[in-house]
Amino acid sequence: MKTPREVLFQRHRAVEAKLDAISRAAARPSPRAVNFLRDFWLEVFWTPRRIWAGLAAVWLVILAANLDFHAGAPRMTAAVSPNAGGFLIALHEPEQVMAEFTRGPAPQKAEPPKPPAALPPRSARHVEFRII
Repeated sequence: MKTPREVLFQRHRAVEAKLDAISRAAARPSPRAVNFLRDFWLEVFWTPRRIWAGLAAVWLVILAANLDFHAGAPRMTAAVSPNAGGFLIALHEPEQVMAEFTRGPAPQKAEPPKPPAALPPRSARHVEFRII
């Protein structure tokens, strides 16, 4: 007696070749996925190659100028001169003068508020209107 598995395999044996072809086609990468790197190279780097070459040349000029600028600059040592204190005082003097001019008069102490005087009742008030 055959098992159900053997019966199913025997029944679908004719379709097995077609299924194998379909699985091989599905496992094969699409041409777009295979050519992604090539397309990326062509679109991003190869087409505007003159622009990339110009940018590279500009960066090389900047790098050369930067190296030349640093090579010709004299080395500075951190030496404190005897007049450094006077220089710093002179540097801050305009700020002090400006602060003196912008500062207003010294604030005066305010007197404590007086308690309000008792007002007469409204009926006793005399209001005078003038028409001009």
